[in-house]
Amino acid sequence: MTSKVLHYYKGDVLDELPGLVDFTVVLNLSCRQKSELPKLNISGREDKVFKMSAVGSSIFLHPELNSLPENSVPTDDKMDEILVKLDLKEGVKAKFFFNMLNLCESAGEKLLVFGDSSAEDRECSMERFNSSPHSRVFFGSIKACGEGISLVGASCIIILDTHLNPSVTRQAIGRAFQPGQKKKVDASIVGWNTG
Repeated sequence: MTSKVLHYYKGDVLDELPGLVDFTVVLNLSCRQKSELPKLNISGREDKVFKMSAVGSSIFLHPELNSLPENSVPTDDKMDEILVKLDLKEGVKAKFFFNMLNLCESAGEKLLVFGDSSAEDRECSMERFNSSPHSRVFFGSIKACGEGISLVGASCIIILDTHLNPSVTRQAIGRAFQPGQKKKVDASIVGWNTG
């Protein structure tokens, strides 16, 4: 009976919320991103897509990020240097993010972005984001922003790194779509197409 149902939830709390628009965006990789894929050196066929998603996360955001040393956290100066010379046409997820950022800013909306990020100063950052009219974007890790975290200051969500478990994605969306939310929430799950 439920074999074709992907997600179904019903509850009294959800009826009180303004609404949720949840969609998946599949982006075609740029030529440069496609040329970077063979450098990932992924062998095997069965789990190739899963390995490619995990290992190629930075390439899918923007190929310039693949030039950073592995497992290193770049300094603010290094990131500023990279951002200055970015050609957005080469990174489809980066281009999508900046377009959404501009749309949210023009509509006066706050943006919640899930990708890979540090957990440092999370509590203070969340409080500042929810209460300050000047805070426009919050970057959170999809794994670290779990139950008990409220980011109802955001009404737009972008999930840049999709998780294999859809309940983790649902939980991330629930950080903004929960009691206390005053606006309709738009959630975009950004995927990629190598074809």
